[in-house]
Amino acid sequence: MTGHSDGGSPSIDVVRTEYEQLIEANDYSAAAMAALEIALLLHRDGLLDEARAAYHEALTFRVPEVIDEARRRVGWESPAAQAYDLVLKGSGDDAAALLTRVYEPSNVAGFGLAVCEGYFDEAADMIYGMGGDLEISDAGQIAIDMAGRYLRDENDEAAGEALALVAATDFTSELWDYAIDSGSFVNSRVAVEVGTTLLQLTLEKRDIDRAIAIAERSAASHPKVTVIGYRLLVSLAEQEADSVAAVRWKERLGQFTSG
Repeated sequence: MTGHSDGGSPSIDVVRTEYEQLIEANDYSAAAMAALEIALLLHRDGLLDEARAAYHEALTFRVPEVIDEARRRVGWESPAAQAYDLVLKGSGDDAAALLTRVYEPSNVAGFGLAVCEGYFDEAADMIYGMGGDLEISDAGQIAIDMAGRYLRDENDEAAGEALALVAATDFTSELWDYAIDSGSFVNSRVAVEVGTTLLQLTLEKRDIDRAIAIAERSAASHPKVTVIGYRLLVSLAEQEADSVAAVRWKERLGQFTSG
């Protein structure tokens, strides 16, 4: 960012101009971060309602790093976690309005509210009525965010239901990528529990490619998930008497466990 008015943070007007230029240039990832910067500057100036509205605008670009940056800098959560907090306060209408602002136009807001309120069967039915991959992916992001939140709140049963919804999208590895990029896992315990369950659910469908993708993506940030992933792949290959695959996965496992 340029045009710092105080030698430190840029002025809101400067960032808004940059934001508009990025939109015109179709650079939506950078525009999302600029929109977040506007939100953070409004927050700095004590304009909290305006800051939240600007943050929700930034979220509409579907750039997971926006959530990670917002959480690190001012403690803002994902849309799902914010909606859940509102539900806990008895403000279901406000939760629905928040989800609608971020995900409109889609069926995702209703899905998100159902997950936040614990109506998992209803949420599962909604997945099959969604209009395309974007809506299904958005629903999966809500589900994996809420799985992490439920685990943090030690509600293992609800977390399991949310992860079953993630698996129902058939985008498990893509949603695992999202969770890592957005900083959804506040501690390693939650990450390992989510990653292990996703691997199990993915392999139940015999989706080997996505299981490998989850294991490989975890290597840098959550290596325990990588090890678990390849052990599960070895076990599956042995169960199916696929000696070639078993040897392959054992060799890959050894690269993460040797030394």
